[in-house]
Amino acid sequence: MTNLNKIAGRRESKNKAIRFDVRKGKLSHYCGQNEPREEFDFVQGKLKGIALRTTEVGEGEMTFMDILMENQGSRFSVSSIASGSATAEIISKLVNIRDVNSEIRLEVWAKENFTNCTIRENGEKLPFRFLPKTVKKQSGFTTTIDSSERDAAVMDMIKELNARLGYVPTA
Repeated sequence: MTNLNKIAGRRESKNKAIRFDVRKGKLSHYCGQNEPREEFDFVQGKLKGIALRTTEVGEGEMTFMDILMENQGSRFSVSSIASGSATAEIISKLVNIRDVNSEIRLEVWAKENFTNCTIRENGEKLPFRFLPKTVKKQSGFTTTIDSSERDAAVMDMIKELNARLGYVPTA
């Protein structure tokens, strides 16, 4: 049985596969059908790679980013929507990790309806790398947000990080 307290600061889980979803400023762990989700403020361990996965949602598809980590033999992931601001925030800091073999601590919280994060490497906060801004576009009465430049920069950072980690995503 995996001890979540060692990687997330609380209690044990009965599940073998551990995934934390970034949701509303928390790391949310699905415990099983008819059980409430457990929420955590942080996870810690060694970074193993960044994977992208596409899932069918309703009539379309959604791409998620999974940060693959390990702590004392337990493998787990932190998942968020690939084109979301939380992913951009996390990756813009993770890319600045100095030693890919060091332990990191990923902390998340909500502020003014946005998910923020702090990433610590050996106790020291990692700075962020600047990303292109999203652009509001007006078409008639409809306003949309174009995040394509930011998303492309995030994908480049993921490739850079995976190369440094020696992680090759599977198709």
